[in-house]
Amino acid sequence: MPKLLHVLVAMVLLLVPPWVKADPPTGATVTPRVPDLPPPEGCACADSALANVIKYFSENGYPKLGQDANGVKLSDPDLVKAVNEKSPGSDVPNAAREYIKSKGYQDTLLIHDTLPTTFAAIVAELKKNQLVLLNLRVGNSNLLHTVTVVGWSDTGGVQQIGIHDINAPNPASKDYTGSRADGTDFYKIHPAPVGSGFRFDYDGTRIFNTVSIVGISPKQPEKDKKPTSNVGESDGKSVHFDAATSGLTFSNDFIRATRFIGDALLGARVSPPPLELVSTDPFARTALFRPVGDERFSLRVGDQVVAQASLGLMRYDGSDNTLVTDLFDIALAGAPVGSPFFDAALAPFSSPWLDHIGAILDPASAAFQDDTVLHLSYHPFGDLWDMTNAFTASAEAAISNFVYTQLVVVVPEPPGLPLVLTAVVALCVLRTRRLSLRGAVVAEYIRAQNM
Repeated sequence: MPKLLHVLVAMVLLLVPPWVKADPPTGATVTPRVPDLPPPEGCACADSALANVIKYFSENGYPKLGQDANGVKLSDPDLVKAVNEKSPGSDVPNAAREYIKSKGYQDTLLIHDTLPTTFAAIVAELKKNQLVLLNLRVGNSNLLHTVTVVGWSDTGGVQQIGIHDINAPNPASKDYTGSRADGTDFYKIHPAPVGSGFRFDYDGTRIFNTVSIVGISPKQPEKDKKPTSNVGESDGKSVHFDAATSGLTFSNDFIRATRFIGDALLGARVSPPPLELVSTDPFARTALFRPVGDERFSLRVGDQVVAQASLGLMRYDGSDNTLVTDLFDIALAGAPVGSPFFDAALAPFSSPWLDHIGAILDPASAAFQDDTVLHLSYHPFGDLWDMTNAFTASAEAAISNFVYTQLVVVVPEPPGLPLVLTAVVALCVLRTRRLSLRGAVVAEYIRAQNM
């Protein structure tokens, strides 16, 4: 944001009192470990709100989102600036698309920007393991403010949203109900006088009204779509969930069929990295897991690694008892020099199935299938949700496994007005959070929990 605009915005702001409440709603649902990044000089609130989402996914299976072109991890200020460079200002959907595309995840992370501006829409998005960006208008002015929505509560019929905001909450707000130790601020919301949106008292003097909601989520394979390649099948002796560590691991899993007779890949060990539980939705019977550390998925023949890939977030779906994830940053043994899948570190190896996968995914190949991604799915023998008591108890089950390519089909969203932000000034409210203030919030929250 230009310095002049900083000054103009500062002139319309009230000083934020150096205290906040510490009594957020009980029973609130909050997505864990979502960052709360401040905007560096020259960046806006929309940049920080989107960077919160980008950093969250970079730490949950999509590491390139948090790296520069050389694979070096970006600092928090540099990440916010990198987001800003894709689309300065408040065009959040376009900035998200451009940034995600620049990192190669356009087929695995989707942007939803025609969502209804309702509490129900926010809850639905968060329940699907999506993160939500909320654009708000200050009263009837042309000033906008953007926040990251990470939680909600409807305890006692009172609808509340939990947000990560670049500003410290103002206790003068009639709708502010408290902050969690992780910096999530909760506000009661009320139906807008006109339309389907909602509004809330931000600081005792200004009412914020919803303008648009933007959801960002991992792409899940379409259940009604068949694989578009020959499937690599395997059997595993176990999938193991450890309740003490919230860890999910797989063992003794070997390729048993590829549909190619005599394929040297038969008997290869399937080795996913260890994962940890991120969240569960008891109503939908779903859970989300993320890779732990930098270990990659691999196929091994003896001591030789013949294929490697990075894992995205892994989703458990209780409706059909499956665990599914995307594979990307793929390296295949036998790929020719110049192929996007060539890796000199892989052992010399020839497999018609690996060649087949490479041909489908390589844009330079005559067999290339656009908008196709590589999936890994596991099918436990026995209902894993019930066996683990909704992933609160340790359990182990036998499994089968499929590795396959599949066409990504984006389901059209309901018709809606496009997000139009021309001639609108972005309100990047000056950052007033301080470490001492946030420390006081944490101390007060902990004290409140112990009373």
